[in-house]
Amino acid sequence: TFIEGITKIDKYDFVFAKELGYSIKLLSVASKKLSRIEQRVHPCFVKLKSDIAKVSNEINAVVVNDSVIGKNIFEGPGAGAGPTGASVMSDLMDIIRGTYNYPLGASTKKKKKLKIQKIDDLSFPYYLRITAKDKAGVMAKISKALSKRKISIESIIQKPSKRSNFAEIILITHAVKESSLLSSIKQIKRLPEVSSSVKFIRIEDSLWP
Repeated sequence: TFIEGITKIDKYDFVFAKELGYSIKLLSVASKKLSRIEQRVHPCFVKLKSDIAKVSNEINAVVVNDSVIGKNIFEGPGAGAGPTGASVMSDLMDIIRGTYNYPLGASTKKKKKLKIQKIDDLSFPYYLRITAKDKAGVMAKISKALSKRKISIESIIQKPSKRSNFAEIILITHAVKESSLLSSIKQIKRLPEVSSSVKFIRIEDSLWP
């Protein structure tokens, strides 16, 4: 299972996300494809018009999407003193009464063992935020590092950086395998015009329109 927190995200990422038509949400995603499963938790860009982008504050949402019933969304309070206390009491009462059920309908000992897909082998579109010197030719070098691994750019914006003589280069890429993106980022970081700050956030567009 891949787990990544929100500590690397700052307020500017939210500003840039909104300008590009996205919101940022911390998602837990699980899916099964043939004999392999994905299990991952990490921040994602989701489209502002999507259902999941509208979930906020103490509300949690679970999206179930399959080939039989399609997409179903279940929403409800999931944080705060009241909802958390109610959930704990409900679990305790089930244990006392002996009425609790297995989360997946059966004991985990009876489940088939499936291979977990590594995050490096998965493909996503990406949000890239690169802090670089505000001078001619920098974007060409960045584009070359991306194109070397066949990573194409869908959109790009450039904003002044809080650092003097630097700019924030914001890119949205087309879907690419994560291992290829990480290789490109290593090359971009080695450019003398680029600071050590190269940030990326995955864009989750497989579950919502």
